[in-house]
Amino acid sequence: NGDFAIVGGGGGTLSTDGNTASGEGSTVSGGSGNEASAEHSTVGGGTSNTANEQYATVGGGFDNTASGVGFFRRGYATVGGGGSNNASEQYATIGGGKSNKASGYASTVSGGGNNEANGDFAIVGVGAVQSEMAAATPPVATTPRSAAASITKPAILTLRSQAAKVTEPAVSAPRSLVAEETKPARNTPRSSSAYLIPLLAAEPLSWVVVKTLQVVLFL
Repeated sequence: NGDFAIVGGGGGTLSTDGNTASGEGSTVSGGSGNEASAEHSTVGGGTSNTANEQYATVGGGFDNTASGVGFFRRGYATVGGGGSNNASEQYATIGGGKSNKASGYASTVSGGGNNEANGDFAIVGVGAVQSEMAAATPPVATTPRSAAASITKPAILTLRSQAAKVTEPAVSAPRSLVAEETKPARNTPRSSSAYLIPLLAAEPLSWVVVKTLQVVLFL
């Protein structure tokens, strides 16, 4: 019923399920029991949410309020979602969670439960509900890197020096000794008897006598 106000849809069978956009240029996109009663205020959806100051916004959830009323200042408060959250100062913001309050100027509560940012520019980053959930599900302790490395370390191989000894070739004899071993034996000078033995065996006695004399005279 406000000028240029819009109710996109939603509602229900009960009279309290209807959505209301009573501020000038206000919008309720859907859900049930939501109200945007201030100038350019917005409720995106959900149930029983209220945006009752200028440019205040409730994205969804249930029973959330974005009012943003301060001393000589008002509006621009935001509640993203969750339940029973209240952003009651100008530029105050609640991201989500449950039963959170942002009552300081430009204060912020990211989420969790039962948290309050009541000073100017105050911030609550991690809520109580989130911290309790984190305590209930601690991360699994991991093995230190050094210990894990020792577990997966391959078996130690034989030292390289020992392996080298196993495959080391036999020490060869010095070249000079090898040469001496393979050097052919020198021929022994032939004596005079060496010449006579074949003659005695193969010729008649007379011829042998003649030849023997010749050999003796020659020597």
